[in-house]
Amino acid sequence: MARLIDNPRLGKVWYQQARKLLIDKASLLVVYLNDGEAIKILAVAHQREKFPN
Repeated sequence: MARLIDNPRLGKVWYQQARKLLIDKASLLVVYLNDGEAIKILAVAHQREKFPN
């Protein structure tokens, strides 16, 4: 099951550990943490956020 966590970079997000799924509450983007391309899309949406490789 997904649970709400307070992420220091993204704010409050839903996190589903089994599939490493993040849903950003602000932009409603679905991000798979193991998918570099999806992380880049989220970074563009936030513009000032930087994500580690």
